[in-house]
Amino acid sequence: MTRKQALALAAMSSLTVYAREVHGLEAARHHQVWVDALERPEPRRVLITAPPEHGKSTWIAVVYPAWRLAQDPTQHIILTSVTDAQAEDRADAVAGTVLSPVYRRLFPHVRRGTRWTRGNWELARPRSDDKDVTFFACGVGSSALI
Repeated sequence: MTRKQALALAAMSSLTVYAREVHGLEAARHHQVWVDALERPEPRRVLITAPPEHGKSTWIAVVYPAWRLAQDPTQHIILTSVTDAQAEDRADAVAGTVLSPVYRRLFPHVRRGTRWTRGNWELARPRSDDKDVTFFACGVGSSALI
């Protein structure tokens, strides 16, 4: 196994390694608690509370979704936030990550799909009958039908 393959495997299996390699982030103690909860296969529902400016948006709305898409690009993610604009900003940050050179180098199996708009985009999938976007962002008061 090459060093690149070993790094990609480590980043795919560890959110902490992924965050360091792709986003340049080191997990603080409170982030590691979140990471441990998110990496557990069950339960799939996790509630994270923390004061402002403690990394919730970065770790939960940007780093985590991009990491999950590296593991399985066929899944669908819905991100909600207080406003449409805030949700779209987070979605654009995830999209920027997925298109970044370091992400593409580690996860070449994740490829951009044909639909790509602000806040709503798709990754290439093997099934052509999957009509839903990969990533859908909206505010809690949005009129979007999900």
